[in-house]
Amino acid sequence: MLEGIQKILTKNNASFKIVMSQNYDQEKLDPFDQAYLNKLYGTANVFDFSGINSFTNNVDNYYETAH
Repeated sequence: MLEGIQKILTKNNASFKIVMSQNYDQEKLDPFDQAYLNKLYGTANVFDFSGINSFTNNVDNYYETAH
């Protein structure tokens, strides 16, 4: 499905960004998945905020554990 989405975006010359949002549990996106997304959509279009970082270290950034 991801490849199909990529083809549609390319065909329509769409401007897009893929964002992996942070989560309360600070789980990092699997490196294999990250590499696949980077290859498919381009590193300039993929942003990974998962895992431990300045956004996830502050529990005040969360009003709930998941949404």
